[in-house]
Amino acid sequence: MTAKSELLVAALTRLLRSYIDLTLTSSHLTGALITEVVHLPGDQRRTIRRLQHDYVGEWVQLLTTETPDLTEPEARVITQAVLAIVNDLARIQHLRRRPHLNNDLAALGQAVLTSPRPATP
Repeated sequence: MTAKSELLVAALTRLLRSYIDLTLTSSHLTGALITEVVHLPGDQRRTIRRLQHDYVGEWVQLLTTETPDLTEPEARVITQAVLAIVNDLARIQHLRRRPHLNNDLAALGQAVLTSPRPATP
């Protein structure tokens, strides 16, 4: 692994850990954002959606730089899958009592981010 690749992997890991920490400490706010953004007035809704799109874009940029054969749409699906896993599992009350949920979520996220891609026909 090159130094650049190691830096990209470290940045992606920090981004994942940061999102997990934010979501676990503010799961009620994350849940509200996910479910209630559609009820905001148009300008506010568009602003939130643009911010979300930009945030996902940061992940996509790191993923496509680290894995050049990964297309932007593929990286976007992978990113959305990781965010959905964290968002959904962090909001399940009995799972929140797990002593190492943050590490479990990080392992799941890393598995999705680094899983081998099926060959395209």
